[in-house]
Amino acid sequence: MIDPRRTELARYAKYHLQLRPGTNVALLNMFMYYIVSEGLVKQEFIDTRTEGYEDFKKELLSVDVAEMEKVTGVDRELVRKAAIAYASSPAAMSFHGLGVTEHYQGTFTVMQIADIAMMTGNIGRRGVGVNPLRGQNNVQGAADMGCQPHPGAGYFAVDTPEYSKLYDDFYGVHVPNIVGKKIPQMYDAALNGTLKAMWVCGEDMGQTDPNTNHVRKALGALDLFVVQELFMTETAKLAHVVLPGASFLEKSGTFTNGERRIQRVNAAVAPVEGTKGDGEIIVDIMERYAAKTGRKSGNAKKTYHPEWVLEEISRIAPFFKGVKWDELGEQGKQWPVNADGTDTKILHTDTFKRGLGHFYFNAWQMSPEVKANQAEFPYIITTNRELEHYNCGAMTRRTGNGAILTEDVLLINPADAAKHGIAEGDMVCVESARGKVDIKALITDEVKPGILSSTFHFPEMMLNLITSSVSDSLAMCPEYKVVSCRIRKARKTHLRNAGEVIANA
Repeated sequence: MIDPRRTELARYAKYHLQLRPGTNVALLNMFMYYIVSEGLVKQEFIDTRTEGYEDFKKELLSVDVAEMEKVTGVDRELVRKAAIAYASSPAAMSFHGLGVTEHYQGTFTVMQIADIAMMTGNIGRRGVGVNPLRGQNNVQGAADMGCQPHPGAGYFAVDTPEYSKLYDDFYGVHVPNIVGKKIPQMYDAALNGTLKAMWVCGEDMGQTDPNTNHVRKALGALDLFVVQELFMTETAKLAHVVLPGASFLEKSGTFTNGERRIQRVNAAVAPVEGTKGDGEIIVDIMERYAAKTGRKSGNAKKTYHPEWVLEEISRIAPFFKGVKWDELGEQGKQWPVNADGTDTKILHTDTFKRGLGHFYFNAWQMSPEVKANQAEFPYIITTNRELEHYNCGAMTRRTGNGAILTEDVLLINPADAAKHGIAEGDMVCVESARGKVDIKALITDEVKPGILSSTFHFPEMMLNLITSSVSDSLAMCPEYKVVSCRIRKARKTHLRNAGEVIANA
């Protein structure tokens, strides 16, 4: 288990590598250093299935392990034992979530995890592999359908002429053939006036995105801001138009999970009066637009149904070729699904999508957030989730879970609490270069000295006022896990509402 906190899961681990937030790359380079130096690589797999290993190995073995031990705060011998345990196993799996991707070097860490699997031959057979744990129930499905800036449905690059023509021919209209903007770029574009309108489905960026004041300023600069939601979230309150959507229980469709399993979801109850499913709303808007402008609305049909949506998808996304609504059954199917309906249980058995797997070495770099602010803001706060709630809590706070966990709290080590005269339950002022928030202290040795942790489930706290706009250098996923800050005992002893928090930031 690699985690800055001693979580409940970490208590079950034989090896808990409790690293300093922002040092994943440094720790995994140590981990791989020991796999190589202990002679535990699977050379046959490397020779037959990969390329670039010798150059990678040369750079890896030049890593200063003593320096990486100092950077991460993890004993090198513990890292060595954990590396040996993984590499010696006849079948090893790895699982990772947002603690990997929500970093300045998040993409590089994902590449390292792939490197570890390849160098030990733990890929392409039963019981092994790399498992990214998706943050929500249909993140994988959204990516499959082209909800990213660079590919369309089926992962074809929109800026490649042959694929651009493929989309134009399929949809019957010209599809933009330039790479779109990632979320942080959208905010910048809204502020500089080049992005005029935004339509958001089920995302509470006004609470959950980092550097909240920057985000809200960008949303306020839009000529048109449409939010499709179940509830009046903090973001919906900022919208010009709110389209009332239906919940997953009120609509039929498919979710695709982290193991590529396409699962059929069937409406259990009728939608609340005045609401519609997301697909129905989108088709409705397309039809209205077509009627008003006289332009074709692609392949839209007047009555939305997941059966014809899946049929359309099967014609544009190759790995959905054999997916049929009435054949998904109770367990669904794992893509790629062949034309005859057979699915794929294990990927990469003989080859990778690119042919040979390529080893890439990436050196650790300090986050710009820490580099610029550590002198004035010596602590690091890392955000997390609690079991009872999810992100903005828009849904979970409306359930019985709200009575179990009633507020965000600040995890603080006893030594740091004593240094600042903070007692259990005291309000603590946490300040970063962006602003400050007051939050109740929970004194615990779950975090090391110098490290703080909290959630952002409750709008009364608005913790994301203090998080930064630093993001992953390639994917631009926000760096929620590393925020430089300082702390003191708060002057106020009570919580304020979300509006007061924002106004006083």
